[in-house]
Amino acid sequence: MISKRRLRVDMKSIYLGFAFIAVIAVAIYTFCNRDSDRVLLSFSTAIVIAVFGFIVNEAISNKTIKFSKEFPVAVFFELPNYQPLFIRLPYSWDLGMCMQSIKSADRLNSAQSQIDLEYAQNKYFEALQYIVIKDIFQQFNNGWDTETKRIIAPSGEMLSTKYGKESGKEINFAKFIQQSIPNNYFVKSNPLIPVLQLLSDTSIFPPDTDIKITLEGDHSFLIFLETKYISVAVKLSKLLLSPGIGEYARMFPAHTAHGHDAGTATYMMSVSVEQAVLLNGNPEMKKHRKWADTLVTMLDSTFNFERIREEHLKQYQLFGSQAIMGW
Repeated sequence: MISKRRLRVDMKSIYLGFAFIAVIAVAIYTFCNRDSDRVLLSFSTAIVIAVFGFIVNEAISNKTIKFSKEFPVAVFFELPNYQPLFIRLPYSWDLGMCMQSIKSADRLNSAQSQIDLEYAQNKYFEALQYIVIKDIFQQFNNGWDTETKRIIAPSGEMLSTKYGKESGKEINFAKFIQQSIPNNYFVKSNPLIPVLQLLSDTSIFPPDTDIKITLEGDHSFLIFLETKYISVAVKLSKLLLSPGIGEYARMFPAHTAHGHDAGTATYMMSVSVEQAVLLNGNPEMKKHRKWADTLVTMLDSTFNFERIREEHLKQYQLFGSQAIMGW
């Protein structure tokens, strides 16, 4: 039985073949009668009408293909030491390593009577900048055709990654991050935190990739990755800051339930993908779209607190608070 996809491919081939034969036949007829003004005029008119019709049709039907996704990113921290709370998040370990690397001279005194929540918000914002860039680079250590999918395993939702081998533009993580966010605390004070090192020194992106980072004051951070086929914009912004850990206080021992024992910083991440409108049908577009989709899937699964919270509630109902504790 012939599949619908195979049937569509066969019909397209037949149609293109017929059109090619028709054009060649008309061109040959025109060449054989090239002394006839009537034939030349008819041929020229047909070409102009065909080209005009093609342009009009493409202008109407060929739309910009884009999509965006927005989700919160949450950080829970202890007070008054501002260290990550013992709640299992995909990025908790990285956060912990960053916060533990803060030099004593730059660390607020735990004995201070006044707790500074903004200090925690700012430090975690800088740590997340570092971690998001690190995760993007780590995703493409072996090749830019790496593919990541979300699967459900007995232990819960997780990512399955099939590493690629496609060569492309190699970018050194350490050099890039030092040049792009040199004033970031975790880059300026210790740009090569050993536990956050990548599997290799360089990552491989599509051949013509351009990566730019923009900081909008101290409240917004933008990573823009662009090839001639597709662009991906990842924006992280400060959103909320509050004492306490909300509904999570019911899941943990009493000493983490009170406002003066813990705090929460919430950020908003938005990811936007847009294809180059003039190259929507290019054969290379599928590979570039898969690259962008892999990037979106990784960021969504790693940082989307709505997904993380849903999984936490499932695990808590099944196994209790121990299932969502740890780094």
